[in-house]
Amino acid sequence: VARRRFPSRRRPSGPPASSSSSQTHRARPKLGAQRVHLPAALPRESRPEPSPPSRAMGVPLWLVGATLSIVGSTFSNLGVNLQKYALNIEVAKPENEQRPYVKIPLWVAGFGMVTFGSLFDLSALAFAAQSIVATVGSSTLVANLFFAHFWLGEELRRMDIFGTAMIIAGASLAIAFGDKEEVKYSIDDLIDNYQRVEFLFYCFIVGGICVLLYLAVRIATPLRDAIIDTKKSHNIAVHDRDLNKALKYERSTNQLLKSYAKWEKLHPVAFCALAGTFG
Repeated sequence: VARRRFPSRRRPSGPPASSSSSQTHRARPKLGAQRVHLPAALPRESRPEPSPPSRAMGVPLWLVGATLSIVGSTFSNLGVNLQKYALNIEVAKPENEQRPYVKIPLWVAGFGMVTFGSLFDLSALAFAAQSIVATVGSSTLVANLFFAHFWLGEELRRMDIFGTAMIIAGASLAIAFGDKEEVKYSIDDLIDNYQRVEFLFYCFIVGGICVLLYLAVRIATPLRDAIIDTKKSHNIAVHDRDLNKALKYERSTNQLLKSYAKWEKLHPVAFCALAGTFG
């Protein structure tokens, strides 16, 4: 039986394929097996925060904040002067007709204006850096100069005008050349700053100053109140023509005045300094 011969599977003749082309053919991945390696998500601390817009309707945000701060400071100072005006009217009345300050409508209205002005200051911090808002807040002294002189009739001296001019110049320079960018700190950054030696030393110094000012107020205030009460008693004794009591109260007043003399200039300054430092 004759065997049927099939053609053998022979490789095509010719030079062998180059190794580079074969490697390229083998290294080519299939389309369905391709994988896209995406970078891992950045940690929360390293993600850049989107910068807030620096303008609103074409106006720089720091200018909006500065304007709100000026309006708030003016309203607050107007409220303080309104309270003082109400108390001056009340003091001019007889003592038996005087009312507590919380029952004086003008005083309550002044308190409302102070609160309303504080809301403007709080809103200003959303538009401008604290360095600008705090600097512009000094405009309350300028407003107080006008209200106290032209409304309450207080004396305006040259040093008052000079000091006001210096405040305006300093605030203008700080706004013009100061840093208008607000730096944002994370909670970890704030905790680290609070634990620094410089901040702890600052707290120690400020706390010591507050304690000294408080002690000065506690010592000087009873002396001043005693002088006021003794003078009132002296006037009553003079009105009643009781010479013995009048001489007694006069001697007591002189002794109290000698004790209060060394606190006379420090006492009002201590009140303001304690309120400003602690507040």
